Amino acid sequence: QSQIENLKNDHFTPEIIREKLLDEEVSQYIGEFDGSIVGTVGIVKHNEFEETGLLLALFVDPSVQRQGIGGKLARFVENEARANGWKHMRVYSSFNAFGIYEKMGYTIVQNAESKSDLNVEMIKTL
Repeated sequence: QSQIENLKNDHFTPEIIREKLLDEEVSQYIGEFDGSIVGTVGIVKHNEFEETGLLLALFVDPSVQRQGIGGKLARFVENEARANGWKHMRVYSSFNAFGIYEKMGYTIVQNAESKSDLNVEMIKTL
């Protein structure tokens, strides 16, 4: 629980993260190294687009950032999406993180400033 507390920011409070973790339709994965949780990522079928997955809650512990862990977690769920027959992945990124997703091959779909908890909608063809 304390690790969840450390992952919070303005848009992802511990309550929101717990709610996503408990959602039966979300597959949530934990990245582990030397017995410690170093990251988390989730995936769910996008409810608005056919053959599309939605990448959720990609977090990497600040002490191990810039070591490729986020990319490995994203690739893992992209492979899960392919296994489900999905052709695309979408992610709703903060403005701070959208450059990271661009490096992973995601492109901006639209500026979603009007959404209170989301900033940039991005997509990747798998």
